[in-house]
Amino acid sequence: MAAGLGLTLLPRATAADALREGRLAVVAGPPFPDVPVQVARHRRRWVSPAAQAVVDALARHFPARAAAG
Repeated sequence: MAAGLGLTLLPRATAADALREGRLAVVAGPPFPDVPVQVARHRRRWVSPAAQAVVDALARHFPARAAAG
């Protein structure tokens, strides 16, 4: 898409830097519903720092859902 040759559907969080820098643009299209995001893990198992970083990043991007869980 960055070469100017098409359309794609991406989460805003994925394209945020490219949108901010003007490398991508939002175009009009049909509305899409929100997609639920869930994270599951075994509560008694160790969580690596990398896995915890992913969970923390998701919680920052989806704060209302993180608070509900």
